[in-house]
Amino acid sequence: MPSASYSYNPNIPQSSDNPADSQGQILTNFASIYSILTSDHFTFGSLTATDGQHQQVTLPVPLAGDPSTPSGAAAELYTKAISGIGQLFFINSSGVLPLTGIPLVTTTPSASGYGLSTPWGIVLNWGTIGVGSGGSTSPTALTFQVVFPTSCDAIILTSNNSNGSQGNATYSSKSTTGCNLYSASNNSVSFLAIGH
Repeated sequence: MPSASYSYNPNIPQSSDNPADSQGQILTNFASIYSILTSDHFTFGSLTATDGQHQQVTLPVPLAGDPSTPSGAAAELYTKAISGIGQLFFINSSGVLPLTGIPLVTTTPSASGYGLSTPWGIVLNWGTIGVGSGGSTSPTALTFQVVFPTSCDAIILTSNNSNGSQGNATYSSKSTTGCNLYSASNNSVSFLAIGH
């Protein structure tokens, strides 16, 4: 919805006004109210069950930073500029959560692959790592990009080696920060770790 400004006469009508004299101002007020109420909504008089319901929500110019924790309200939605682009955020008494533009983590020291932490608490780590042929005596350490706050619930491994059983990969010592990987031969292993 394009930005708009609306004319409004807040002191009309007065008890001493002759309606004929202030009719133009009253019409201006009603027209402005109608325009505001129908922005982003199904308009009045369509005679359907959707009258007054939202078609969309248009948010104004993004904020430069996060607002204060809402007082007297359970939560707020707002936009904030991230790298010059408006992104949607949610704030309540627990803190601020990004709803769009969730960053992909790739820069954790000594970590492999990619990591992502969702606003609803699910954490994902995935990628591909080379695993040496040390078998059960010489594991390859896998460090996750994003630490699981509570638990790494599952790790799924896929061997990229075509040598049958020689390409199998397993893990042990699963923790919130990583695990140990094992293989009977030099192997490229894809992993997906899921937790919260």
